[in-house]
Amino acid sequence: MMDDWAFLSLYSRIKNPSEPFHAQKRNCATTVFFDIMTRSRSIHHQQQLNEQKIDNILWMVTIIAAFVVGRFSVASNSNRSTDADRSVLSSTSLDISTAPNDGAQSSEEITLPSFTRRKRDVKALVAEVRRNRKGKLQLRSASSVETIAAFAALSREELEEALAETELTIKEPHLKLTLINALLGQIAETDPLGALAYIANHLDTLGKFGQSAPGTVMSTWAGNDPDAVWEYYQKLKNNGDYLLSTNTDQAVERSLALSHLFSAMGMSDLNKALDRLGMLEAGDLDGDRGAAIRGLVQGVYWDDSRREALLAATENMEGYEGQLIRSQILSHWAHDDDGAAVEWVLALPENESAELIEPATRSLMGKNPQRGAEILIDIATERELPDAYATVVERWAWKDPDAAGKWLNQQPQGPELDKARKRFSSSIVLDDPEGAMAWAMTIVSPEAKIEAIREVYQQWSQLDAGAANATLENAELTGDEHRIVRTPD
Repeated sequence: MMDDWAFLSLYSRIKNPSEPFHAQKRNCATTVFFDIMTRSRSIHHQQQLNEQKIDNILWMVTIIAAFVVGRFSVASNSNRSTDADRSVLSSTSLDISTAPNDGAQSSEEITLPSFTRRKRDVKALVAEVRRNRKGKLQLRSASSVETIAAFAALSREELEEALAETELTIKEPHLKLTLINALLGQIAETDPLGALAYIANHLDTLGKFGQSAPGTVMSTWAGNDPDAVWEYYQKLKNNGDYLLSTNTDQAVERSLALSHLFSAMGMSDLNKALDRLGMLEAGDLDGDRGAAIRGLVQGVYWDDSRREALLAATENMEGYEGQLIRSQILSHWAHDDDGAAVEWVLALPENESAELIEPATRSLMGKNPQRGAEILIDIATERELPDAYATVVERWAWKDPDAAGKWLNQQPQGPELDKARKRFSSSIVLDDPEGAMAWAMTIVSPEAKIEAIREVYQQWSQLDAGAANATLENAELTGDEHRIVRTPD
């Protein structure tokens, strides 16, 4: 099956056969497109989403994809002319002089026709998007891309009109959020400060849908001009020139600027990013420096060479900072690559790997619990086995309790599983209280067994007291044990 990027490339070539589809990851729309595509694949394969959630993800991809296609279509036709240039090309008289063979000068006046750019019906465009959304158009539908691509060619005035119309008429939350962010990202391509000012002036009308908009603008701006975003951050910190923040949340605006700036620099110039990281206040891992580190990791972890370079750089970092960067890289990396991140950790000296194995396996358990379980049990010492079993079951049960229970039953049955049995019964009690009670009954340690039974009974009795009491009456417990289990907290 054709992959999604190949589909867009083919579509672009059909629309503009003479224009190659140059898409660089520093371009915000393309970056967001890649990110959403990665997340949609990841979520689709890693979580059992229902049809509606998958549809919402694909619809967001459609919008971003359309903006990419529309932008390059506009670039090929107008080479990104200004709004004034695009709006009116007035009648112009040109005086063109020619030099005949006899050396005499002659002049020929040529009058060009008048071309006026037809104003787009923005309300109709938004209405078309709204109608198509009801039809559940998907990325691979060229008509859905065609419908939304027209927004990428709008003038600044028309983009603001489209924003107002979106706020007013689109009610579906996912579509509204995505379209608002895409429109503001389009404004930010040429006027990022103007886009931020728009958000600041429309906070009341944008409401919750505007919460992610500053991040979209910062991402676009940082991808196009990271030095300007660095200067913007310096002004925020030194002069207090905040556009969006009150006195109580100024750190949020700085964090947005830094995280997107360092993400963009990580993709384009890692050495420069590390140099500027060194300019931030040392040890401020809960503030500006921490935001920069998070952005840097996001921009680097997916690329093998950049990830290796950043991991190598952490070896020379003092204190906890290097460990923090490694941990964040591994969390992302392990989620995207079965086992590779964990294998990298295991190849480290034991004193280094001990603190990194947890974030790596935690992410791996979210994607491939079977593989994560194998690694955790394999590396555990005899003393660590009870905790390892409990960790596997707790994380796996959140994703797939049936598979977790089946795996637990396949392990050597002994007291080392007691902690895992209790964790598992706690994990499933609300969805399957009868099964949770059955698991609690299998615990070998008498004290742990009564504690687990009591925990299940107390929650089950709130859901169905009759069923909980009937099950407890048939349990092989002493009188004192019955009393302990029934005593409320």
